[in-house]
Amino acid sequence: MKSQLHAAGIDIGSTYIKLVLLNDKGDIIQRLYQAHKGKPESTLQQLLNKSGAHLAAHIGITGVLAEGFTDILQSPALDITRCQIKAVSAALPPVSNIMDIGGGSCTLVQLDDRGNFRGYSSNSLCAAGTGAFLDEQAVRLSIDYSDMAAFELIDEPPTVATRCSVFAKSDLIHRQQEGHSKEAMWSGLCRGMTRTLANTLLNGKPLNGATAVIGGVAQNREIIRWLKVAHPDQILVPGNPHLLAALGAARLAAQVDTPICLTTAENPTSKTNITRYPWPLTLEKSTYHSSSATGSLCADTNNNEVRIINWPTEKTLSCYIGIDIGSTSTKLVAINPTGDIIVDIYRKTAGDPIGATQKVFAALQRVIKGRAADLSVLGVGTTGSGRVMVGTVIGADTIINEVSAHVAGATQIDSTVETIFEIGGQDSKYMHVMDGSIQDSNMNYVCAAGTGSFIEEQAGRLGYKVEDVGNAVLGIAPPIATDRCTVFMERDLNTLIQSGASRQDALAAAMVSVIKNYLNKVVGNRYISSKRIFFQGATARNPALVAAIERLLNVEVVVSPHCHVMGAYGVAILARDSMAAAGTTQSMFRGLDLGEQAVTLSSKSCNICQNNCSITIANIAGVSATPSWGYICGRDPDEEHSKADAQTSLL
Repeated sequence: MKSQLHAAGIDIGSTYIKLVLLNDKGDIIQRLYQAHKGKPESTLQQLLNKSGAHLAAHIGITGVLAEGFTDILQSPALDITRCQIKAVSAALPPVSNIMDIGGGSCTLVQLDDRGNFRGYSSNSLCAAGTGAFLDEQAVRLSIDYSDMAAFELIDEPPTVATRCSVFAKSDLIHRQQEGHSKEAMWSGLCRGMTRTLANTLLNGKPLNGATAVIGGVAQNREIIRWLKVAHPDQILVPGNPHLLAALGAARLAAQVDTPICLTTAENPTSKTNITRYPWPLTLEKSTYHSSSATGSLCADTNNNEVRIINWPTEKTLSCYIGIDIGSTSTKLVAINPTGDIIVDIYRKTAGDPIGATQKVFAALQRVIKGRAADLSVLGVGTTGSGRVMVGTVIGADTIINEVSAHVAGATQIDSTVETIFEIGGQDSKYMHVMDGSIQDSNMNYVCAAGTGSFIEEQAGRLGYKVEDVGNAVLGIAPPIATDRCTVFMERDLNTLIQSGASRQDALAAAMVSVIKNYLNKVVGNRYISSKRIFFQGATARNPALVAAIERLLNVEVVVSPHCHVMGAYGVAILARDSMAAAGTTQSMFRGLDLGEQAVTLSSKSCNICQNNCSITIANIAGVSATPSWGYICGRDPDEEHSKADAQTSLL
């Protein structure tokens, strides 16, 4: 290989480093593709050592982080568009456009008849239409990219909004409740994203001429399939589409001698230009209780986080159960009649609300069996995005919205609470309470930047487990970054890394940006208590977020050891209270055995009224009843007329 090596091309992106080696005939003799996880210097050093690229006569570098390596590699950063045009022109017949779909951006380069640059458009406001958006939804659906090749092709998948991850989440929840498979939802998501791409890059104009699709997302079979459906005979995908910019950099550099001389410094660039907040992320006023400090915590073999808190001395466990089925996690809490938590269970929903509920039921059964106890369920309540579906299937006595559940949980712990912040995996909520009653509330209807999913995504990108981030950044004076949108926040983090900031610096900046986004877009000018704020949701287990709220608002932040299961706790309380108020002593709950029974969903159209509702029907193995939901008019499944018609007839 040493005698053949002629040129090296390196694309240093926000997430990955791509390296291509060419021989003197221009053929690729080696290709490397590796995530740098916020350590581009050391990762590049490893790739160069592994590839022997230091023997190349010529080197070209490009990518969003390339500017930080010009001195180290003794080579100027090449314009990435020039690199793409160079590589595409050699790999494909003449094209009119180059569509690059990357991790954090999507661009369309228009070419003239000679193959020269003519125009350019890109995503400027949102992450929708990028690889990061797809990655986020794949995690939600518990889909691994290695599994997608085996997915069956879906001719007519369900519609999924892809304007923003918030809307995508809502649609995926509805599609789950209608019984669609993960494969169908993934196909619908990819089809929706191609439409978002067209709206973003074309601004309503047609795609004219042959178009090369490159970037990491060009390896996604469903994206390419739906692009070809939307633009017949126009879509071309070159070989190694994710490496095209690196390949073009190598070809452009082939005329100039650029020997590699890489420094071994971990952070060779200066940190003097990094602007920071005038305070560190520390807890000065706030009360933070780690959930692991309360009760006996363990993780079972099915990835359930189980915590036993107040197990009774009696052989029979008499309890009310609350279940919070969220878009990213499912929580179960069992309380005794006086409202004390006996046990709580937390797990990922993984795109399967009913399956997740079955798993937490099975986990509770294992705990009961391990303690040789008997179970008496007095009542059950559900909340969260999957509350209607799961509540209908399991026979819940109470089905309540998330805001009411979170308020009930918080006021059970402190009846004087006035302000509640709740930041979940994909949504966030604000609640103003007075004398135990809700006065005002709001949710993130537009942007997902102020949610836990962004933190998890950035943590993974920088090589951290999300549960380790908080302690890793405590004590750091965070650099200032934008809080406008996930795209701009991620770009600022890339700039920080490029400027020599450490991974911990970048994550500290992300903590503050997430909270500022939440305050600006969810709280707005609404009331905030000057005494203390209750912070809830799984993200509240991150002490750096607690510190960020305290520093930005100069107020005490209280985090309960039950913060991550507060919705489940609250709906258990509400189930108890509503049954008592109604004088109900017999629960409708179908039993924990549901965890061992197959549940299949089907759908049908209801034509009784003009709503034409899509009704979902659950078939539970061994159960004669077939619960169903989706009746917009409010009629019961056994009624043969719409409730709206019945009310109108009274007039």
